[in-house]
Amino acid sequence: MPAAAERSWVHREFWPARPGVPVRFCRRCNAVEPSLEEVQNVIDRGGKPRRHWKGACGFASTSAMVNHMRDCHEDALPETVSTERSTPSKSAKKVDLQLMREWVIYLVLGCLLPFRLVHNRYVKAFLSPRLPGLGGKHALDLEFKAVMQDLREKVLSMIRAARDSGCRFTLSADTWKPKMKRRKHYLACHLDWTQKDWSHTSVCIYVGVAEAPRTGDRYTELFKKALESVELTPERIQASVSDHEGAIRKGLRGLGAPLIGCGCHCLQLCCKHALPDLKERTKKRKSAAAKLDSDSSSSDTSDESSSSSSSSSSEAEVAEKKAPMAPGGVKGPKGDPASVECKAKLKESFSRYRSIVRYFASHDDMYNEMYSAAAQAEVPCVAYQHETPTRWSSALLQIVSVIRNNAAHALLSKVRKQVEAEMLHYERLNVTGESPLSWWRSHEGQMPVLAQFAQAALG
Repeated sequence: MPAAAERSWVHREFWPARPGVPVRFCRRCNAVEPSLEEVQNVIDRGGKPRRHWKGACGFASTSAMVNHMRDCHEDALPETVSTERSTPSKSAKKVDLQLMREWVIYLVLGCLLPFRLVHNRYVKAFLSPRLPGLGGKHALDLEFKAVMQDLREKVLSMIRAARDSGCRFTLSADTWKPKMKRRKHYLACHLDWTQKDWSHTSVCIYVGVAEAPRTGDRYTELFKKALESVELTPERIQASVSDHEGAIRKGLRGLGAPLIGCGCHCLQLCCKHALPDLKERTKKRKSAAAKLDSDSSSSDTSDESSSSSSSSSSEAEVAEKKAPMAPGGVKGPKGDPASVECKAKLKESFSRYRSIVRYFASHDDMYNEMYSAAAQAEVPCVAYQHETPTRWSSALLQIVSVIRNNAAHALLSKVRKQVEAEMLHYERLNVTGESPLSWWRSHEGQMPVLAQFAQAALG
């Protein structure tokens, strides 16, 4: 039988060739043929379909398809076809799946190391001789997906057992943005419950991108989607917890469960509303477009001002009654009179504390000198906690660090005054005709602080 006729049987085992797709897929390995969009997405990302799908062979390579049948489906070979490969296979590196699984668990998930570490040439040069079964990014990605699937199944089994035992659940949610140029909003949902033996369990059931518009109704849909993924309904939620972001709170209220504010966030708000701001609030200047709009609208509204003066004055009175302004001209908790008064009293002290931290942050030598002097005198000296505008408790932590270093500040001031006095005494002495070494030997008892430096410099 001719070779071409002998190999024609293999075309029945593969899906037909399609224009624009460089591969054909084995029917036995892929019961459903991958769509054109899926294949094109893999190619656009720089991937190879033969590595992404099992049983993907070049559409013009009959030998590759026959060799695939020999390797994976030997029982489907015709009697006239040999079980030996027509072309000798390359000695492929055998990947240790258990090693890749441990890499995922301990390094990727445990230490949060990036996937690209396994491709680093220095890491490969160091680990490849010692770990022969170490694979690449593709093997790591497949094992990562397997580990995540195992974790999802474990979490689902825990929630099923708690649900069947009659437990009620608490749903907590929060969003964040990574520090990247193209930032996205991510939503995470946690589920908490207590067993009958009072053991507490907390699991993460959802992490995903929160696309715009991020409204309350949209968040309600995301929360219901998260609950459906673990086979729960909103009726099983006893309470919900979130910070004080309006859209998330509205979305949680849409589930019908009581909403509880986050206690940690409340403590942060105490610092925000009572301590002076790191940056003073300034009135925003109008943009050029806003000025043009205001100028054009002023001429249009001047004709109607007389007819609507009475109605606008009444509306203004109602608005003032609904939202009274604070002495500082700011609405809300930050404009509360007690808050404004507290910030005014603490402003001078906080300015002094912040200037101390800024000084040592820009003078490393002074901080190192203070740390060395404090260590020698056995005086406590800690690192300063720097304040950030988005972490309101950092202002309080900064003050604590300054207060803990008060003894070290006093010691540094004393040492520097003594050094300045000794240097002034040295300038007043007449050392003409005498070598510095002989002069120092006769006067070193008068300057104990400089003795350490002289011993290192003069020997």
